[in-house]
Amino acid sequence: VLNKNTQKNMQEVSSKNNTDTSVLEINNTNQVTLADYRIYGNGNIGNDEYEEVEYIEGTGTQYLDTGLIDTEGWNAEIEFDLSKFGSSVSTWSEIIGTNVQLNGTYYRSYFAINNNHNFVLDVYSDYNNSTHLAELNKKYNVKASTFSGNGYLIVNDTTYKTTSVTFSAHDGAEEISIFKKNVNGKNSIASGKIYYCKFYDASKNLIRDFVPCYNKSSGTVGMYDLVNNKFHPGSGTGTFEKGNDVGGVGDLITD
Repeated sequence: VLNKNTQKNMQEVSSKNNTDTSVLEINNTNQVTLADYRIYGNGNIGNDEYEEVEYIEGTGTQYLDTGLIDTEGWNAEIEFDLSKFGSSVSTWSEIIGTNVQLNGTYYRSYFAINNNHNFVLDVYSDYNNSTHLAELNKKYNVKASTFSGNGYLIVNDTTYKTTSVTFSAHDGAEEISIFKKNVNGKNSIASGKIYYCKFYDASKNLIRDFVPCYNKSSGTVGMYDLVNNKFHPGSGTGTFEKGNDVGGVGDLITD
């Protein structure tokens, strides 16, 4: 940690824990504010093969598979912005989820932005249009759940949706994707930036913690799961673009 005003007082510190929330302690003996400091370090990824970046950006043909199968819903937090509304196969922008049809019954479990630019959470058969209109190139933090009896949608700390609907377990479950949902047999893929995404189980244990990154040797862009120490490359056609590097030993993490 380096004081920006004096360029002195360098001290080596570490987080108390590096699970869900890291805590950094600075001894504030000179009555300075946190804004007076620059923090350097190696970012979140402990694997030297990968470099963390500010975000990954899709053009409407790239998405991310999570490795999670949606049998009874999901609980997630994501930060993103959109560069355009709709996709090549839909007027909707799909953010997280699945949409399975079996024997005439839809097992919906997704969060999206619809053709009217409303935020939408669909839990099984409980479909909701929020009164909030999404904007392009604006960062949104969304917490959403489609778990049975505990469905909710929170956008930038404002709750727009709660539901007690039971999401039934079903056969033919799909893998949960980020920025994609199947629409009538075709993939509807959103366009924009993904800054991070986390998934929790029904007991609120963190099971996926995705940060944007790329492989240093191959240049492949995707997201790294800090929980399972696994790289997930982008799927679809073409490649994700990437933001600026934020990791690497000695690199500036925050100013």
